[in-house]
Amino acid sequence: MSQLVNVPAHIAYTAPEAIDAEVVALAEPLACSVHGFRKIGLQGHETVFVVGAGTIGLTAILAARAIGAKVIVLARHPHQQEAAHRLGAIEVLGEDETSQQRVQELTRINAIDVAVETVGGRAETLWQAQRVLRPKGRLVVLGVFTGGLVSINALHLAIKEIEMVGSMTYNASDGHVDYKIALDVVHEYLTETKSLVTHRFNLTQANEAFRVAADKSTESLKVHFNPTVH
Repeated sequence: MSQLVNVPAHIAYTAPEAIDAEVVALAEPLACSVHGFRKIGLQGHETVFVVGAGTIGLTAILAARAIGAKVIVLARHPHQQEAAHRLGAIEVLGEDETSQQRVQELTRINAIDVAVETVGGRAETLWQAQRVLRPKGRLVVLGVFTGGLVSINALHLAIKEIEMVGSMTYNASDGHVDYKIALDVVHEYLTETKSLVTHRFNLTQANEAFRVAADKSTESLKVHFNPTVH
């Protein structure tokens, strides 16, 4: 951990003066969501189903809203569900039976144009994202899976002619820079973005910061290091 970092000028972008450093830091995960939606070609009239409501899942709500899309979120923990509502999801589902029935209904009526998997790890969430899509729907994988092979339904993929795209971090393409777009989204949704930062620690509290970030019972969303915190 360090208070300062030296980077090449060509990868540094100017943030609007109205945004403080704490909020600017959230442009990084948000740029990952921006990149995924640009790869999949999300349109403003479409409906997005986001699986997972960690940092990437929650920033995906803002990235999709900035395009004009409607967002439905599948979130495991109550504090994540509350955050998803606060960030503008039109509907937030959990793991209860009523939510599962609603997922089945959304699937039956072909309501979902784009699904986003944001959990990764060792979770079996790729199928959750895939199964809800309408015919010719698109699936973007933002989650980083670390447990080896994961399950998908290849027959379902073929029959529905689903397009599945992997997405990793962000870049510049087609004359647009994901990070600059993310900074614009942060500026547009300043209050919502700032609400994602739930815990702050100084550099000497690193062990506690990582513990809080990993323990969902703390109701942490985004944990930040801030050298000025005492």
